[in-house]
Amino acid sequence: MAYKQENFSFEKLYPFRLFEISEKQKELHCHNCLELNLVQDGRGKYIIGGKLYPIEPGDIFVINDSEHHLALHDEGDLTLTVLLFAPGSLWKNRHGKEFLKPFLYRKENFSNRIAKGCTGYEDMFFAFSLIRRQMSEPPGSGQDRQIVAEAAVNLLLSLLYCYYSEKQELGPDQGSYHMFGRLDQVFSYIDAHFSEPITLDQLAGREPLPFGEG
Repeated sequence: MAYKQENFSFEKLYPFRLFEISEKQKELHCHNCLELNLVQDGRGKYIIGGKLYPIEPGDIFVINDSEHHLALHDEGDLTLTVLLFAPGSLWKNRHGKEFLKPFLYRKENFSNRIAKGCTGYEDMFFAFSLIRRQMSEPPGSGQDRQIVAEAAVNLLLSLLYCYYSEKQELGPDQGSYHMFGRLDQVFSYIDAHFSEPITLDQLAGREPLPFGEG
């Protein structure tokens, strides 16, 4: 089946995008960034990376850049809140690598779907709802909102890491992530030199950086 690549740019100081989508998707697609979905209402099926999941209201889906995906509606409406973000925004956080593990380091039993009622779901839903509320205003409408939104994204990512770690669904990098998997050397270099000034030239010497500043 054919698919399309969708590329997004992000503002340097606000590397997130949030929007709702309800129209029927017509083709498999993937992005040059990481994605989280929250199902607002409706039911259907979600094809993600060759796996098929049911879609129920309240579900959270975790999707990386290399996973071709397509949400299929059942009869009636299906509304998804979509959060996109550039992983580079996490590099300044000393826990950034852990935050990215649910997207990069997975075992074969990894499930992209987190269903309502799962352990820790209420906290994840709260964080996602807070992001949605703070980002309802356009970027630049208030620095306070942006600070809270970024903190809520970090909260959600930390909760995702704890959820998948406790379920033992995280594992070694399988080398299948064509973009972000190549950044492991960069993350390792940052970890080893965290207290030192680091230049882009130093990082690029370990792996070409695929992201612009936007």
